[in-house]
Amino acid sequence: MTSSFAGKRQKIGSVKQEVELETERPIAFKVLIKACLEQPSFFGHNLITLAWIMRSKAEFNEAQLVGLAKNLYQQATNPLDDPEDELDKGLFAMSKSSESQEVFELSLKHLVFKQCHNLHQVTLADALAFLYLNFHQERAGISRIADYYVRVFASIEN
Repeated sequence: MTSSFAGKRQKIGSVKQEVELETERPIAFKVLIKACLEQPSFFGHNLITLAWIMRSKAEFNEAQLVGLAKNLYQQATNPLDDPEDELDKGLFAMSKSSESQEVFELSLKHLVFKQCHNLHQVTLADALAFLYLNFHQERAGISRIADYYVRVFASIEN
């Protein structure tokens, strides 16, 4: 789910920040979650990928894990190839963040059971639930992304 990049050092970043990545230093998951929440990508694939990397980290050697994390970071901080994959600013502005687990779970139930359009809703809900449990300090942001995608799928339905 992450792309391949040539070279031993990559200089990447966004308007907000620029980071020089070194081959031997892994990117912390707390940095990755922040980047992925800012740019979840097409149907939340950056968040789905982060959850997958975290769940599977024991299966990778250090170099592989570093590569996966760097590639995901680059995907989350560089401009998207398809502008349609950008967050819908109008829907995102309406999206609510909440620290409440009940509010978050309601959004997940809507994603899975209320307006099912494709498999991405289920994999996204699963990833968001996993990330919610692992990043207590980012719960409001994760909840906002869940609410955002409920709105995205509701707008598709209409």
